[in-house]
Amino acid sequence: MPGLAALFTALEISLLRSQEALLARDLIGIQRGVSEQAILYREIKTLSRSVAPARASEIYRREIFPWQTRIRHLARVQAALLTKAQRSLQMIASLAGALGTSYAPPAWQATSRGGLQPE
Repeated sequence: MPGLAALFTALEISLLRSQEALLARDLIGIQRGVSEQAILYREIKTLSRSVAPARASEIYRREIFPWQTRIRHLARVQAALLTKAQRSLQMIASLAGALGTSYAPPAWQATSRGGLQPE
């Protein structure tokens, strides 16, 4: 099955780049990685389905199995990094909500003496 090794190599590289983007909090890099990985997943799935069942076990043993452990490890690391990023964002959102922080200027109201005071 020509091309399968190239797809797994591309998936490995994409996962490594995504991890770097997650650590750098590069949202565009994260989005690019997710898009690449979705495309690669579909291509691998399509290519794998085109194999005759008699050749499938030979191809699995020769081409897929060596990549399986590495790709699973990278996927687990990425999942852990995504979980950590999600927790960080939840903490920031919680902190911002608890403080009632607003970036709007304070509202003022007129006093009976003609002055202004915060509402």
